[in-house]
Amino acid sequence: MSSSSPLPSRLCAISQLHSLFTGDKVRFLGCVNQYHEPTASLFVFHDFPSKGHHTAQVDISQLLDTIDRQNLQIGAWLNIIGYITPPSSRSGSKVQAITVWSAGAINVQQYESALVLRQTT
Repeated sequence: MSSSSPLPSRLCAISQLHSLFTGDKVRFLGCVNQYHEPTASLFVFHDFPSKGHHTAQVDISQLLDTIDRQNLQIGAWLNIIGYITPPSSRSGSKVQAITVWSAGAINVQQYESALVLRQTT
């Protein structure tokens, strides 16, 4: 029996995106560092774990009609679900977003602890 329901996303940190395969469906938290309007790309970061500055380029071209413009502001924390795409030569991890929503006033340390706990159980 085949199921027509979508595949679940894998909860991960931005620092883990580079180790995944093109086409993998992911969910992660990121803080907007830059929005590049000509390419509809969000550049997000999350310095977790604390070793290094971890970034991802998120293509939001499929969401331009529905995305809340507040989510494009530098400093906005976002939940992102999308698919890993091949990286470009100048950026690290790259994701084609299918859903983006505000994380609101998130307690980042609490989120990081929950992420670690979820990945070790």
